[in-house]
Amino acid sequence: MNNRPSNTYRQENQPLTKSDHRSQHVTPGRKDLYLTATRRVIDAHFLHCRTAEGGHYLVHKESLFAFPLHIEDVVGIIKKMAADMSGIDLPRGTISSVIDILRVEQPANCTIGYGRSIRVPGGTLYLQCVEGVIQFPPKQRFYAWVNNFPDIAFLQTRRAEPLDITPIHNVEKADVMRLFEFSNLPKEQALLIITWLISVWMPGIQKTLLELVGGRRSGKSWAQDLIKQLVDPSSENLTYDIPTTVSDTQHLARLNQVISLDQVESLNDKVQKYLPRLLQGTTIKCLKQRARDDVHLRVSCPVILNGLTSVVTLTELAESTLTVELPEILQPTLIQMPPMELNVIRTALLSILGDVHAELDTLSVSIENRIPSAIHHFCRIGCLVARSLGYEVEVFLDQLNANRQYRHDMELARDPTALSIHKYVMDSEGDSIEIPVGQLLSELKVYKPDWVSENDLPQNPQSMGAALLSLKPLMQTHGIQIDKNPKIGGIHKVKLTKIPQQLKAFKEPESFSRFTSDISAV
Repeated sequence: MNNRPSNTYRQENQPLTKSDHRSQHVTPGRKDLYLTATRRVIDAHFLHCRTAEGGHYLVHKESLFAFPLHIEDVVGIIKKMAADMSGIDLPRGTISSVIDILRVEQPANCTIGYGRSIRVPGGTLYLQCVEGVIQFPPKQRFYAWVNNFPDIAFLQTRRAEPLDITPIHNVEKADVMRLFEFSNLPKEQALLIITWLISVWMPGIQKTLLELVGGRRSGKSWAQDLIKQLVDPSSENLTYDIPTTVSDTQHLARLNQVISLDQVESLNDKVQKYLPRLLQGTTIKCLKQRARDDVHLRVSCPVILNGLTSVVTLTELAESTLTVELPEILQPTLIQMPPMELNVIRTALLSILGDVHAELDTLSVSIENRIPSAIHHFCRIGCLVARSLGYEVEVFLDQLNANRQYRHDMELARDPTALSIHKYVMDSEGDSIEIPVGQLLSELKVYKPDWVSENDLPQNPQSMGAALLSLKPLMQTHGIQIDKNPKIGGIHKVKLTKIPQQLKAFKEPESFSRFTSDISAV
């Protein structure tokens, strides 16, 4: 017979621990008090809303900030509000219990935007600011300050600070040009930069990467910090930790509406392959950690970065990139922009945004046909920005074409094979050259740039043939048509044809000259 005491006997006769004593003092009345206080805070300050995608949020009634219905996101906020209202320190477990109850209740329907702006069905655009919400009606050139919209909310990024726009009278749209008085940004590319600023506040469109390049005394970081303050002020306007993985990049998108990278020396292929998806629009988790009810949002996140020279090397990302070169500052003339000046420029941007939003679908077919498909949205906005500021559309298109030519020059300068082909064709006579691929490879060794070795060129006819195929679009932009002829007698030949209107002597961009000088020094 087993005489060992049962588990029930052991539990009944076991001495009480300190935790047991503490739990005896938490009476049912105390628990009810905590639950009631938690519910009172939520009902007084928040609305429980659900989006069309099924995500649950608490929306603050005054600010219209939206918080995913997760304990990690709301516990600190609710605890502080309860302490301010009733002097009660709410336990985390009580808040979690109330959140579980909310999940099964019927929420209100709501449209939630990620960042500072949102466009609702019907075309109305809303922009969140400190003083309230600014409404841009569809197809109308004005905007108005409104308050308390229960059917919209803004899911703020983690580092976001309020967008402080105080209404100012007598501000002209042309006052946006003050930006160039407080920075070293080139005025000859002003329409491109202003277009990029406007596009940040327009949700649901493909964004672009703005790349500022220049020497160490060109004020790149200064200009970038100023741009970030204008459209997306945050606790850290410049990020020094450059992402190396897709997860790192998504984490930055959760922290900022605009990803702002400072002093970038290189971007690896993983990040460059992912950035076009982030610019165009992709789905990311609101929470980095695993959660029981993950919230996914579709975001299109603009990017701005700076460096000595362009770090964008992949063609897909390059097609969505604006590279702006800043000249060297000979005398330190930059001064801190006063808050009032920031407010003036933001107010001017609002007027331009109203014009763009009203006429976004009014471009003529002739202009549409001249817009590059990779930055279609950017170009549409840019043409309307030009009109809003009193310029002809051609002025914007000229700035865009000059910028893209600079981009193509950078791509040619950094590819030793492409640069060698260009020099070889420029040095040849006649309108075209037909030559065996192997012989072309031997000829190019004479024309290679000084900063590369022969090992940087293709090493055999097969790799040379593959290089010619990949370089065909780039060489065509620089006036050389590449055609591979059928194999005859076991030999592959290639035909290089000059395009007179486009073929011209190549001058290396200044920013790339700095890069090659650094390589030579090493």
